[in-house]
Amino acid sequence: MVKRVIARIVAEALNEQGYKARFLDATDVICVKRELGNTLPDIEKCRQNTKELLLPLFDNYEHIIVPGFIASGTNSEVVTLGRGGSDYSATILADCVGANSVTLFKEVDGLLTADPRIVPHATVIPQLHYREAAELAYYGANVLHPRTIIPLLEKQIPLIIKNSFSPEFQGSVISSQVYSTTYPVKALTAAKQQSLITIEGNAMLGVPGIAGRAFAALAQGGISVSLISQASSEANICFIVPFQESQQACDLLKEVFFYEIKHNQISAVSKQDHLAVVAVVGMGMKGAPGTASRTFTALAEKQINIITIAQGSSELNISFVIEEQHLENALLALHQEYQLDKLYPLPDRKGKKVEISIHGFGHIGTTLVQQMVQQREYLQKNYQIECGCISIADRSGILTAKSEFGDRILTEYAEKKQRGISLYAHRDDSESGSFDQSYQNSTFFHYNEGIFCRFNCGR
Repeated sequence: MVKRVIARIVAEALNEQGYKARFLDATDVICVKRELGNTLPDIEKCRQNTKELLLPLFDNYEHIIVPGFIASGTNSEVVTLGRGGSDYSATILADCVGANSVTLFKEVDGLLTADPRIVPHATVIPQLHYREAAELAYYGANVLHPRTIIPLLEKQIPLIIKNSFSPEFQGSVISSQVYSTTYPVKALTAAKQQSLITIEGNAMLGVPGIAGRAFAALAQGGISVSLISQASSEANICFIVPFQESQQACDLLKEVFFYEIKHNQISAVSKQDHLAVVAVVGMGMKGAPGTASRTFTALAEKQINIITIAQGSSELNISFVIEEQHLENALLALHQEYQLDKLYPLPDRKGKKVEISIHGFGHIGTTLVQQMVQQREYLQKNYQIECGCISIADRSGILTAKSEFGDRILTEYAEKKQRGISLYAHRDDSESGSFDQSYQNSTFFHYNEGIFCRFNCGR
């Protein structure tokens, strides 16, 4: 296969450049199985193969080149992983080796706030949660397939999407650690060529099993439903399917509900074509009042009618159906409403160190010190920030540290201060070596009335 040949060429090219590279066939490590009609990775077998065949190669080689898109089936036959299969291969292997991160190189700079073919001023989304990325991928973001993310979830492995032609660009980072922003909405996405199937009838009220029978019939026919809406009266159930499957869906439902239709318990099974599903996605919508109102007001101002609406209790996604001819105006209006063109990349905060000087060591200052000590590990683990204290001041003077105060010393000072002991009482602590000795053993600076003391901590 082409991918195997390309992988071998890449391995040889790296070796010619002086890098120690080795080709390993994907069918030797990635195995799949069939469950409920779906092809799924056999993770336990993949992990075992990785442990036996892949990991030992790193003892002698710098780079292991594995072709994507293919795997070994239940009878050792070569199978393909379908659309997005190469990305899927990468994330499966990332899970198996316990990778720190996965980087996928694409033809674009990352996941965008909207389709740039429709919204010219769409911009790159710097960071997304796994769930946000999955929503975007499901509703038409062709850069990423939804299942690509699944192998990364258990070990919380970050996924980075970059441009092959601009590898220096930050790209999009998908992970469980997402910093809060002022944007409740991260992106807009849409699925074209959809049809709305409607089952309606007054006699459906209170009759159990109607929805179950409908979706069971569609599942047996291999038809996927992307959006569901039902009136509280239970007299109407509607859902979205791809246009090319809409007639088959109607035929299946008419067959399943033949008796109910004949006896007027169901008045109609109908479909409406030439529709589009638009999804407004963002974890910031949760608990933020007015997001739905802003969305529908922006559409109303453009005279765009909404046919049906769906929103989950997670408040991660507001989806609605409109006529496909209004799709461009809808996306432009919503992109402008949420000012997504101003969603610029955040500064890199990884590995940053924050040095704090506390001026005022009363109740607030001592409480802050105790919180810094208690949350040091949390800040480092979740935000990659090291937070240290380099000086403390109260009415009696200032104490400075050589690098930063240790947790034990900070805790001791805070406890003594709360008992009424001033910093002046610690002026001789510099002998312990905890403070900067370059000030002629004067790491404590005393305030004398009418005297201004200037000093430089070398930072």
